[in-house]
Amino acid sequence: MNVLVGICSYYDTCDKACVLDRGHKFIKHKSFVFYAEADVVSADVLYKCVKEGVITYEGLFDEDLLPRICGGLLKSPFTRPRVKTFYRAMLSAKPTAKS
Repeated sequence: MNVLVGICSYYDTCDKACVLDRGHKFIKHKSFVFYAEADVVSADVLYKCVKEGVITYEGLFDEDLLPRICGGLLKSPFTRPRVKTFYRAMLSAKPTAKS
């Protein structure tokens, strides 16, 4: 399962849990992570959405953004409770040993 978030253009009353102005070629101006529409989807659904053009893959973002984006997910009052619950469960999950 994957947590998906959108990146939108900044405006005065937007969610300020994670404001971005760099970190990806896609980000050309001040933007924010749109946690209100964050969702949890399977890899299969994600692949299908990319294949059908519903989601456009724009490449990897700078590695230092991940902690900011993840931290904002828990900080934002707009993140859906089920998304926060899933993310917290992933944080507390112990890695399993491969046989």
